[in-house]
Amino acid sequence: MKELIKRIKSGVWVAGASFLVTVVGLILQNIGVFNLTPTEAVIATALGTALVSQITKYLNKQNASPQVEVS
Repeated sequence: MKELIKRIKSGVWVAGASFLVTVVGLILQNIGVFNLTPTEAVIATALGTALVSQITKYLNKQNASPQVEVS
């Protein structure tokens, strides 16, 4: 039962990350709507990438559990 719950939680995290990446991708694809200069567009892209990176790092840290070996 624990294995099933663990796999369901992993699936939820993957689905959430996929949704986030899709939303960020759509925002970056339509960045021309905001009438940004090329420099501002690069900064916005870098900030978006850093945000996703930090969220992923946080989620990975939260899900990491120490592996206990039973001998």
